[in-house]
Amino acid sequence: MVMIDALLDVSDDSALCTLAISNDNIFCSKEGLFEEAGLIEHIAQSAAAMVGYEYYKQNQPAPIGFIASVDRLECFYKPATGSVIETKITTIQRVSDIMVVSGVVTERGNKVAQCNMKFYINQGKGDV
Repeated sequence: MVMIDALLDVSDDSALCTLAISNDNIFCSKEGLFEEAGLIEHIAQSAAAMVGYEYYKQNQPAPIGFIASVDRLECFYKPATGSVIETKITTIQRVSDIMVVSGVVTERGNKVAQCNMKFYINQGKGDV
């Protein structure tokens, strides 16, 4: 499942991604609201896009990553279907195979959710 529509901006330690929330998204409730699990997945895929782009620039295949933890999750509201959300990913720390990022989701300038995520990134050292 793809949970980002566009990678709008990338720097060495940050990225900005968008997602237009459609009513057929598996993370939308019957009431037409994008649930917390969808916000978490969107943040994770935004971070993956940032890392993948880094490898793309080096002409290398993107590594496989796994969420190790989600910390300090705050959901301020659930955006409705038809909304477009933007997520800013900022690298907090990266040591060897572990990366910690901050993710902030907004909709039209309003903060939707935020959290920190820790990832394990398999950098081609064998099967996981």
